Amino acid sequence: MILNTPLIIESGISGIWTYRKWSDGTAELWGLTTITSESGQHYYDLNLPFPIVDLSQWFGVAGLEDYGRGSSNNTTEVGVRLPSSNTIRLHEIKENNYSGTQPCRVYFKGFWK
Repeated sequence: MILNTPLIIESGISGIWTYRKWSDGTAELWGLTTITSESGQHYYDLNLPFPIVDLSQWFGVAGLEDYGRGSSNNTTEVGVRLPSSNTIRLHEIKENNYSGTQPCRVYFKGFWK
């Protein structure tokens, strides 16, 4: 019996991204970038190594590695948006007085075909 299980057909590294393309059209990308944290809202655009074909079906998550720096009542959220087929936008909301550079890990899943 042969199962119709998706296979990895391409994998690699491009810029900040490590990625896998699957035979069913799924793409997974993960990477590490840095963002400059300050109080308020900030946006950071990250170019993808290939276009995402369906802007309505995707998943993304990001998190700061140094969460908790500064005051004990830090509130930091990092959201992921997909404004175009070639760009992920990180949306950071920070409610404290800490200012500095922090590493941010990003994971994204969508369709490359």
